[in-house]
Amino acid sequence: PLNFTFGRRKELVVKWCRRFVHNFPRAIALAADGSVELEPLVTHHFSLEKTGEALELVANYADCVVKAAIDLQGQEVS
Repeated sequence: PLNFTFGRRKELVVKWCRRFVHNFPRAIALAADGSVELEPLVTHHFSLEKTGEALELVANYADCVVKAAIDLQGQEVS
């Protein structure tokens, strides 16, 4: 957390910066050409019926979750 009172007394100027604005096209290209392995990022897999469990796990950062995937193989999706 920032202590704005301290900053105001010292007349500090805060400038916010978003550093990832132009990263998405490059990241997508790296993933598309196989330069980056994405599968290790998916630490948990759930069936469609267990979507609620997946959302709860991620919301609570439980079981060292990095990314949870809902697997739709063999499922009909409309």
